[in-house]
Amino acid sequence: MHAVSIMKLALPLMLSLASITGAVAQGTINFNCSIRGLETVGAGTVPFAGSGILRLERGVLQYTIQIPNLRNYPAQAHFHADATSMIISLAPYVYVPPTVNWPGGITYEGAMNVSQSLQELLDGNWYVQLHSPTYENGVARGYIVPVPEPRVSVLIASALLCAAAGRGLRGWIRAVSR
Repeated sequence: MHAVSIMKLALPLMLSLASITGAVAQGTINFNCSIRGLETVGAGTVPFAGSGILRLERGVLQYTIQIPNLRNYPAQAHFHADATSMIISLAPYVYVPPTVNWPGGITYEGAMNVSQSLQELLDGNWYVQLHSPTYENGVARGYIVPVPEPRVSVLIASALLCAAAGRGLRGWIRAVSR
């Protein structure tokens, strides 16, 4: 079979695959969170921000959450889920001193089984909440959101572009449009 004929047969298959809405990686889902808050320092308030990287694999959620430049450390830190009474404590924080790439601050690292609250996590209803009387309203929080995976259509488009680049774009378009 001629290469052009193969491409013409493969194109409808690729286009139908492109209509698939997306897929979760083989048993692993990555999440991010961005924590924002205000802490009382002297007579005023100072904003602070932190971030986290979380990885769900086989029902176990591993997390690393970092808050740099924090002046008042949290009394408690929990995972919560909207519209539920779920409260799961984070592992105790560790102070990490300043380095060339880090201004100093606290880090939470841990892992836990989340099978009982998995759907709430996947639906984007989980958040990290830090508690301290020195924070505005006593809390700072950040929602945990899934990191989008590339859609099948993006992967196919990338493959087509690579194929086009290898043949020369005009030649590839001529071959497909025959």
